[in-house]
Amino acid sequence: MRADAKYALIAVMVLGTLLALGLFLTGPLLYTLEKDTFPSRFHNNTDALKQQSLNSTTDVMPLMQDLLDYSGPIVLSIRITDIEQARRDLELFTKSRGSLNNLIVKLDMSESEMQEFSRSKDLQEQILKDLLNSSVSLNELQNLEIQYRDQNDPEMLISVQYEGDAIRKKVKDLYNQYQVETEKVTTISTKFGLDTTQEERGRVEFEQYVQEIDSNRKQQEDRGLPVTKSARLSFLMHPDHGVYGDRIECFGYYFSASGPGDAADREVTVFLDSAPFSTQKTDERGSYAVTIPVERMAAGPHSLYAQSGTTVSDNLTLTISEVGSLTTLSVTRPDSNGEVTCTGGVTANLPVRSAPVQLVWDTTHIVEASTDAQGQFTTTLRLPEGRHTLVARFSGDGYPVSASESTPKVVDVSVLRFLPFSTVMGILLTLAVMLLLFTGIAWYYLRRTPGRRTFDLRGGKEPSLPGIPASDSSEPEGEPGAGAPSGASSLMHDEPVIARYARILKEEGMSAAAWAVYRQFAGHIAHELLISRHTTLTPRELSRTCMQKPFCEAFSSFVSTYEQIRYGGQRSVAIQAEFESRIDATRSEMEDGLP
Repeated sequence: MRADAKYALIAVMVLGTLLALGLFLTGPLLYTLEKDTFPSRFHNNTDALKQQSLNSTTDVMPLMQDLLDYSGPIVLSIRITDIEQARRDLELFTKSRGSLNNLIVKLDMSESEMQEFSRSKDLQEQILKDLLNSSVSLNELQNLEIQYRDQNDPEMLISVQYEGDAIRKKVKDLYNQYQVETEKVTTISTKFGLDTTQEERGRVEFEQYVQEIDSNRKQQEDRGLPVTKSARLSFLMHPDHGVYGDRIECFGYYFSASGPGDAADREVTVFLDSAPFSTQKTDERGSYAVTIPVERMAAGPHSLYAQSGTTVSDNLTLTISEVGSLTTLSVTRPDSNGEVTCTGGVTANLPVRSAPVQLVWDTTHIVEASTDAQGQFTTTLRLPEGRHTLVARFSGDGYPVSASESTPKVVDVSVLRFLPFSTVMGILLTLAVMLLLFTGIAWYYLRRTPGRRTFDLRGGKEPSLPGIPASDSSEPEGEPGAGAPSGASSLMHDEPVIARYARILKEEGMSAAAWAVYRQFAGHIAHELLISRHTTLTPRELSRTCMQKPFCEAFSSFVSTYEQIRYGGQRSVAIQAEFESRIDATRSEMEDGLP
């Protein structure tokens, strides 16, 4: 392989390697300790394994103990009707339970006893929330019972008492479930050496609460129940006001004129703003219940009532207040087709479900989307090349939620859209620096290599011209003399220039004679100016190198006539006479440098 080709191949290989390295400069991190605990089955992150062992002892156990300590105070607060304190404790309970669940998932303990502990605590949390709501309802029913007794309204009094019976039965069922989960939690906690005092206290407080509400019911039975003589339909609602995400509980009783035995399986329809909302059948006691979620419902007052056949309940007014909303938007970078994925969400006090969202780009193009059950939306847009501004809008129409708009997002779609702008610039800058560095090293190496002629297609010889013998186009070069440039000693002959010209003119012709004189002049200039490898320069390039010398003007005129003879093929007597005068002038200007 030629040396030039070898160096070219090495250059290509080096540049390819640098390009491959440049693609990874912006993201050299293979994995992180926090996110990638096990990158593959062949490579375990030992630091993460150590951290996992540490977290198992220092993080999980304290969270489990916190959850055990919340149970007793929560049930006690419910029993003594300290509702606000119970709600605050329940919020803390929920946060601690969420932290424990996240840690269990992170530590991959899904099949352990800790996971069973977490599931039991999840059920306990739901039971305690239901117990709190039931306690609030019982307190309100007790106040209503007093009110209806004072108003001498037997039908509504019976409705309140029946509803109270249903709630008490629900509380007993909750206690039975809570007792089962408490036994599981206590067993697991004992194995880990945790204190279960508050957990057991919560179970005891729950049992006492059940006994107390049963005792209150017996006192009501001793007072006797009034008897109704006509069909009536009661309708109660709790609460009577709400915001988006609330649940309005509607319940009541159907009182048959023929007695309680005829109150079962009666169809009761609840109307919201004079439109049927839900139809339910009464149970064996004549009770019914409907839950109205506050979702797609305008803010303001709403009318509610129940109807069974021709029997209609009293009208109640539900007041819905408007809340603010927040709309978010995230946009991915464009792919090779200019497509971007838009994701975001709409939240009020809770995620807004099934809400229409408009994706607007460049203020004129609109694409419709809708949020899912978690209040999130996802859609794909294809954008033309250029810069675009995207915004997500929620109008709030039909919702008790104010309108909102996301922060505008700017997207650039360009020819290099398959890579982020920062990555492209980083790669280009890296390649430019590497290319300059490689070029500089190669140039320095070639300059430092003695006698090397890079990419010289002539191989040190001037190409032959048609009609000129090969001997005319080159002369052998000797070794450079001490202190003289390469080729100088071979061109500075002892034979005078004129004599040598005349001899070669006679023997070989005008072109060869002109070539010999030029070589002798060129050798003298190279010697004077210390020009290495002067044979690689054209006559005109050589004449430009001696511009600071007094003989430069004469030599330039010589070169002009020389080119006419050597390259133009002119052989007339006039051109010969002109050339010989140029020789004399140049020889005279160079003074004693030539023989």
